[in-house]
Amino acid sequence: MRFFDVNDEWEDEIAAIETRESANPPKEGAILFAGSSSIRMWETLTEDFPSKDVINRGFGGSQMSDLVRHFDRIFLPSNPRQVVIFSGGNDLDAGVSPDQVAGNFAAVCEMLAAALPETKIALIGIAPNPDRWSQRNEQQRLIQLTSDDCVQNGHDFIDVWTPMIGEDNLPSRDLYLEDR
Repeated sequence: MRFFDVNDEWEDEIAAIETRESANPPKEGAILFAGSSSIRMWETLTEDFPSKDVINRGFGGSQMSDLVRHFDRIFLPSNPRQVVIFSGGNDLDAGVSPDQVAGNFAAVCEMLAAALPETKIALIGIAPNPDRWSQRNEQQRLIQLTSDDCVQNGHDFIDVWTPMIGEDNLPSRDLYLEDR
């Protein structure tokens, strides 16, 4: 089922991904990275995983609900053997509750299990962000909810919060691009 909305703010970016991949199709069974701008701007993804076939389907400042909405266009092409998701911070910044974001993550996982039952799922947890530090309680709640979901359902959870906190218990500022 394809949800197509010409007024969708991500239509141009998703169409650009589809155009790019139609010219150079990714290998079936690759590792698919999906999510927001942290994935989209991961320009060294192939160099960082030189012995793996990887696909970058990150788009803009997307939210977990956008991964649900565009599920068939993001996850189904190329039949990935593993999916790595980084999403949720933009949701919280837009006022979506941690419980709702975790519910959307669970929905993506359920959709993946139904459509691609052999595909492994990994979630990169929320990163501490200097510009969103006031949201740290909601971010940590989301981390708890999604890491619990991953444990309960056999998915991998990648904790980036802990190694990105400096000795002063604040986000390590040297790890961020200009947009933080």
